[in-house]
Amino acid sequence: MKVYDVRVLPLHADHVEIEWCIEDIAPGEAVITVSRSESPEGPWTELDSVPLGDNNYYRDFSIDPTQYLRRLYYKVKCSVTSETTTVSHESDPTTFMIQPIKAALHMVKRLEALLRTVGEPAHFFIRRTWGPRCPVCGRRGGATSTCDVCYGTGVAGGYYTPIFGFIAKSNLNSTRMVYAGVEIPIDSRRMWTTNYPLLKAKDLIVDSMGIRWEIAPGINVTDMKGFPFRQIFTGNRIPSDDATYKLSVPSLYDAVQKRENRGWKQTRDSSKIIPDFSREED
Repeated sequence: MKVYDVRVLPLHADHVEIEWCIEDIAPGEAVITVSRSESPEGPWTELDSVPLGDNNYYRDFSIDPTQYLRRLYYKVKCSVTSETTTVSHESDPTTFMIQPIKAALHMVKRLEALLRTVGEPAHFFIRRTWGPRCPVCGRRGGATSTCDVCYGTGVAGGYYTPIFGFIAKSNLNSTRMVYAGVEIPIDSRRMWTTNYPLLKAKDLIVDSMGIRWEIAPGINVTDMKGFPFRQIFTGNRIPSDDATYKLSVPSLYDAVQKRENRGWKQTRDSSKIIPDFSREED
């Protein structure tokens, strides 16, 4: 077992995100321990120990503004306990992939406020690229979009725990693609969001109406001296018979924070919400 590809991402003014990958994870109960220091040689402060579950990231909210623009180092340790043994591996110290820029962090906050006005709430499902292979598709010889174990990813579980956020979408663009002599309609939209979460091709977005969108290759990232603050991309609509429609999606209505003169109200269909532009009463 090996913890590798640890990334420390200071993408927001109030927390640092630590991401990781685990290779050849042993069977058993897995626990992740995250530690922090201002020196790669320590001493180290243990921040938390949490079950691995369906997450591949940890957010450090314990930093204060005076620490934020300093150099911080993080280590990630994975411990797996079975009936007879405990196996563990700890990553090397890792510091920021990108140095935080104060002006860019302010820009992120402004874009977040803008999205709450012109956008809509959504959930981001980050596609798994590591982990146990799908036992169903392994027997079939390849991943399929109808598999409700890996959801066409080839990795058991398919996606990590959904992340709540906001997106803005352009008008629908319908095109047709010829594949194996058959015309296939493709509905796509240009979309944008802030720098969190950092997206990649084939990640999944579930919008406020429950529609699934797959992110196409070619994400345009707006940055300031290498610090990203906006992502612009194309989302291709996924057919309603795809296995991703069986994914469990948290209620957006519970997640949306009310804002002055702006809110989101629930429709009769509890799985959908619609924008409410009426003035909210005190």
